[in-house]
Amino acid sequence: MYLLTLLRSQGLSANHLHTVFHAIVVSRILYALPAWGVFLNAGQSGRIDAILKRAYKCGFSKDLITVTELLTQSSTTLFRKIKYNPSHCLSTLLPPKKSVNYSLRNCDSNYELVSVLILTINSHLLTIVYLICS
Repeated sequence: MYLLTLLRSQGLSANHLHTVFHAIVVSRILYALPAWGVFLNAGQSGRIDAILKRAYKCGFSKDLITVTELLTQSSTTLFRKIKYNPSHCLSTLLPPKKSVNYSLRNCDSNYELVSVLILTINSHLLTIVYLICS
């Protein structure tokens, strides 16, 4: 935050401050968020949200973002990369595709649910199961 304050005092525009903030702070949060984001407790997520809120109030970010938004965005992006790239290293972990002979509505994915996924539920897996089902 100190670097951003110095850059603003030297006359850097709001658009450039937004770019620098996302390049330095948000990119570091997003880098490891798929790995450790599901293990955040409410206190840790609140501390990160407080930093992001303070950056928004100081004018370093144009929009107010939260850790849950970043986690949802990163998990959705990761799942789509796995889903649409058959050579992805995690694509073998997806359940097999189901074949249906009827067409009730358009479905985003055609994977069948595996009961093992339901037994090992945590917050990240719920997001993936929701994305598979919806």
